[in-house]
Amino acid sequence: PRLFYITLAIFTVLLAYEKTPKRLWIWLFFVNIYPFIVAALLYGGVFGLEVVETHKWGGLLVTLIIALVGIVVSLPIGVALALGRRSDMPIIRSICTIYIEVWRGVPLITVLFMASVMLPLFLAEGSETDKLIRALIGVVMFSAAYMAEVVRGGLQAIPKGQYEAADALGLSYWKKTGLIILPQALKITIPSIVNTFIGLFKD
Repeated sequence: PRLFYITLAIFTVLLAYEKTPKRLWIWLFFVNIYPFIVAALLYGGVFGLEVVETHKWGGLLVTLIIALVGIVVSLPIGVALALGRRSDMPIIRSICTIYIEVWRGVPLITVLFMASVMLPLFLAEGSETDKLIRALIGVVMFSAAYMAEVVRGGLQAIPKGQYEAADALGLSYWKKTGLIILPQALKITIPSIVNTFIGLFKD
């Protein structure tokens, strides 16, 4: 845990400082590779470390893990849900809308209770899933619904002229969304995204 806290503090400082050299590469490493290294070190069984089952983890460590995983994983899922809710395809739009409204109507404590206590009762006898994994999945699915509404607000704030300009250039839907619409929407929603992340960490 000490190594986890130290490396997390180092990455936080490096990413917070705008003039850090190769800041983008550090961010990509932090998001894509660092979690797997941390998981291997915390669980043990490598480099001569003793195996520590997740049910023995606790305190600040579990809070940070759940918050970080929820933050990193829920953002892309939320973006996909927001785009799906604004889709022209009725089926996709309906599925995304139902998902968002259902999860936003359920308290987080209920989600965690269902994931840790109720879900094992519905699994086949002899099958068992790690309690921490179940909690992580529940938090991600819960947070993604709120993130989707934040991103959707940013998409609605984009002037209609931006869409028309992209169409006039002959861009495909994915190029229009990825190169023009989504970057502007995410920039607009940065304060709301940060507030959502802070709320998730506090919860």
